[in-house]
Amino acid sequence: MKIKIAIADDHKLFREGIVALLKDNHEMVVKYQASDGMELFEKFGLKKTPVDVLLLDLGMQNMDGIEVLRRLKATRPDVKTLVLSMHNEDALLQELVELGAKGFIHKNSDFEKMQDAIYKIYNGDLYFSEDVYKRLIKRMAKRETYLTIKNDTNLTEKELMIVRLLGKEYSTKEIAKQLFISERTVETHKRNIYLKTGTKNIAGILVHAMRKGIIE
Repeated sequence: MKIKIAIADDHKLFREGIVALLKDNHEMVVKYQASDGMELFEKFGLKKTPVDVLLLDLGMQNMDGIEVLRRLKATRPDVKTLVLSMHNEDALLQELVELGAKGFIHKNSDFEKMQDAIYKIYNGDLYFSEDVYKRLIKRMAKRETYLTIKNDTNLTEKELMIVRLLGKEYSTKEIAKQLFISERTVETHKRNIYLKTGTKNIAGILVHAMRKGIIE
């Protein structure tokens, strides 16, 4: 079964370039193209073919990428969005995560990276470069010392406390000292957090927490 893709970007040459490159990938197929958000939602309404992954530009006329994300979050949460943009300011990246974007890739990136990102978010993972992960974590760490966490991921009180401390960039040793437990116990709690949140590393925990709204 091929991964069904839609592209929303106001640069026709860029859209057609992606379509041409994806033709060589027999596991992906472009179903829709749109020059802005309005055209995208018109096609979603007119055509019944489902979309797995949306490649979304931010700076479009009529309805930009941010508004598209807002509408998708409310009406089409099944569509997994990979944002393509030349802009990657910290505040913008955080907003994208909070609006439900599954990944971000710079428009200057190699095509191979774009394909890798499509595969990852299609399979339920997030795709943000290591640099973006680090910047998101630093931005979170500069916020209030105590983060408000909604316990909608079945985390225990101790695990919630550890997520708070991870958000403040505490090391395993510092967490153990703060909570009066052993470092081995901290690592056990972290493994449980990974399992419950479906993440693989600390950056994943924090970005997942932002995206799911469990950290405000």
